[in-house]
Amino acid sequence: MLVICATCFLLLSCKDEFNIPESDSYIDGDAPEVTEVISPIQDEVYTNTTSLPIIFTVKDNYFLGSIEVEVRDMSSNQSIFDDNISTKDSTFEYSSAVLLPENMPNNYELYITVKDEVENVNYKIVSFSTQ
Repeated sequence: MLVICATCFLLLSCKDEFNIPESDSYIDGDAPEVTEVISPIQDEVYTNTTSLPIIFTVKDNYFLGSIEVEVRDMSSNQSIFDDNISTKDSTFEYSSAVLLPENMPNNYELYITVKDEVENVNYKIVSFSTQ
């Protein structure tokens, strides 16, 4: 028993010489966040609009991986806009525009899916409509 304890003590005290990896390293368990959606505004009714900007910011405590953006027409449940971005930044500001059908009152939802480098996922849904 004494030999086993002495061997363990020797290995642990000399781990740098033997290149034994640290076992207490931090694992990223935090999902990225959609921190600010500037446009569209939740539950806003847009009038006489054929193009609407999509602007938001996402952040992660380490590195982002991918951002998926989709706008769905809720009456037909069809996608009218989608975009996929890959980035290794820790903060990313997305900016684009979606073309909306002219003179068609409708309800829409913006879906934002953000993954970090280790596949932690977070979602945000913003509902808006046109008149």
